Amino acid sequence: STGYWEGAMGTSESKLAGLYRPATTAFLAAQFFIFGKNPVGYHVVSLTLHLSVVVLLFLTGCRFMSKEAAWISASLFAIHPANSEAVNAIVGQADLIVTVTGLGALLVFDKTRELLLTKESENKWRYVFAASVLLFIAQMAKENGAIVSLALVFSCVSAHKLWKVCAVAISGTAIALLIRSILFGSF
Repeated sequence: STGYWEGAMGTSESKLAGLYRPATTAFLAAQFFIFGKNPVGYHVVSLTLHLSVVVLLFLTGCRFMSKEAAWISASLFAIHPANSEAVNAIVGQADLIVTVTGLGALLVFDKTRELLLTKESENKWRYVFAASVLLFIAQMAKENGAIVSLALVFSCVSAHKLWKVCAVAISGTAIALLIRSILFGSF
């Protein structure tokens, strides 16, 4: 894997590898501006992101299962050793950012679907736009952010008449993929 800063330093390896994560790079640059070379601040941010993922996982779980099952799932996720790499290594913040924004997009889109099904659609476009922005950030944080868009498409299959709303919501991913395609000649 190539480093985040190689493209900024003028080497061509980063471009050849196709590593383009401007949201993560901006997030890390902001942390460097605030914390400098002191690792404590970076670890506090990583822990905060991890706790945010746990809370969002619980909230997402509550939409699809009992609160008890959601609590157990979120608790196991919080303490499972497999997640330690994303929290311990600063570069793992890319995974945390994509998960926070991806789960946030799913929750916001689910709220949109709920509003449409109850005929309270006056604020739907605000939620759809928010989901689109979150999906864009997820895709710009790490490449696997595009998977969340697929989850939204599958949720649209279960609810009829949501295709237009779903298309607008996943436009954030489409824009990110277009930018990536222009810069690197492929997705």
